[in-house]
Amino acid sequence: MFDLMLEDLDELTDKLPLPTGMTPERRSNLLAHKGLIEKWLDQHYMQCVADALVGEPTPGLKAIAGRQGPRKWNDKPAAEAIVVPILGEQAHNKKLITPTQVAKLVSEEDWIAIGQYVIRSDPKPTLVPEDDERPALRTFAEDLDDLD
Repeated sequence: MFDLMLEDLDELTDKLPLPTGMTPERRSNLLAHKGLIEKWLDQHYMQCVADALVGEPTPGLKAIAGRQGPRKWNDKPAAEAIVVPILGEQAHNKKLITPTQVAKLVSEEDWIAIGQYVIRSDPKPTLVPEDDERPALRTFAEDLDDLD
């Protein structure tokens, strides 16, 4: 597909070589199937994350905690009762504005009071190079070892 064999992928550094001699038809077909190729890569990524989490080898990579999910109100009526007196009309844009929008508009002191009504989902695992300074996530096998 890229004038590469699967074995050639072992030697990739930071650049994928551009294919030479690709016909316009082949290039168009390749681009027409961009989504399929991206899904294929995403499947490999998810399998590598799963491998890292169960302690399987992922040479050169490790799983870490990714970004947290967006802020959400865990008790919207209670949050509205505290945000509206602080922000007045700015508190709504047809509905109560998001916690992130509120955080940008209020003082740190007000945010402390408002923050109790905010929740975030847990971060999803993500892969980084092995030498990344962030700590690797514990594998499921390590968690099972603790049950002894």
